[in-house]
Amino acid sequence: MQHLRTARDLDTALTFLAEQDRLIAQAITEVGPPVLRKRRTGFAGLMSILIGQQVSVAAAQSIENRLVATMGKPTPEAFLALSVEQCRACGLSAQKQRYLSALAEALVSGQLRLSRLAQCDTEEVSAALQAIPGIGPWTADMYLMFIMRRADIFAPGDLALQEGYRRLASVSQRPTPKDLGEIALRWMPFRSAAALVLWRYYTLGPK
Repeated sequence: MQHLRTARDLDTALTFLAEQDRLIAQAITEVGPPVLRKRRTGFAGLMSILIGQQVSVAAAQSIENRLVATMGKPTPEAFLALSVEQCRACGLSAQKQRYLSALAEALVSGQLRLSRLAQCDTEEVSAALQAIPGIGPWTADMYLMFIMRRADIFAPGDLALQEGYRRLASVSQRPTPKDLGEIALRWMPFRSAAALVLWRYYTLGPK
């Protein structure tokens, strides 16, 4: 099982992708290579991903910063000690509060043991995470990609990846999640690196 833990790992993956796919090579030439993104591990990392569902990066970061400032150390126990009013004051929606409470309770009870997931295959990790309310395929993929650092993860339902590919390939419509998932097969075993390229192209490339 391959991982993207270091700059060298990412360089190896990008070299492979650029040799295999002219579009990836084009994106790297136009906007430069991506860099590895760092996230907290454990509850703090999953909390960050859950907060980021369907909101802008800036809004998610603002909410997370306020929550961490209110909690102190971002642990499941500290989150469960927050009141509804405190969560609302941090900008957290009622739905996301329920999701984070379910996650925190699963971790405290031992229903979900993140330390045990390291030896599990991708499907097992995804299933264990998605057993928690509020965690769907996208959240599980983000955990696998950014916290577990697995090298061959892709999230075809991500709108920025769809739009990034549309612009890069100069096509009129975004690919569907199914179509993008099939396109991404050409980037195995480094689909995580390909996703980083597309996200960077979405942000910095021509609109």
